[in-house]
This record gives sequence, structure tokens and C-alpha cells, in this order.
Amino acid sequence: MVYTLDADGHLTSLRDPQGNVTHFTYSDGQLSRVTEPTGQRYLDFSYDAANRLTSVNGVVYTWDANGNLLSDGVRSYDHANRLTQREVKTCQGCLLRLHL
Repeated sequence: MVYTLDADGHLTSLRDPQGNVTHFTYSDGQLSRVTEPTGQRYLDFSYDAANRLTSVNGVVYTWDANGNLLSDGVRSYDHANRLTQREVKTCQGCLLRLHL
């Protein structure tokens, strides 16, 4: 693997042994996009003012005032960080919500 870093020490590219390069883009010091070697697929990241992850490709992450993760788009938690709900995709693509 060959790594490329920017002046701030952020990973900007990763070349695998086959020569495929994954690119990493930053905004205000935060990872904002990862682009796969083909350039056809990517992950976009968003953050709030407290530098907490708020979304990845439209999947929303929510946090309480104490910095506890409340939801990651699949699982939901209470203020004591206990799992309260989980969403599962069935093989037919239907959404099943499990309330714990």
C-alpha cells in the first residue's frame, strides 16, 4: 500500500498493490469525501459545529447535548446509551423495526 498525506497529515490517497487509488477529501480539517478507485462511488460525510458526524451519504446521525449518539440511521439509543430500536432490511427489502 502506498499512502499520500497532505501538509496537515491527512490521508489524501491510498494506492493498493493492483494500482487502484482511493481518494480522501477534507473540508475544514474534517473528512468530507472518500472516492473509490473507479470514481463512480463515494461516501460524503457531514459534521455539526461540535465536530460530530451528522451524516454519511444521507444516513443521519443524531446526538444529545452530552455528546451521546442517539441514532445512526439503523440503531437508536436512549440518553443512557442503551439500544432502544434497531432497523433491519429483510431479504425482500422491507424495513423491520425492532423496538427493544
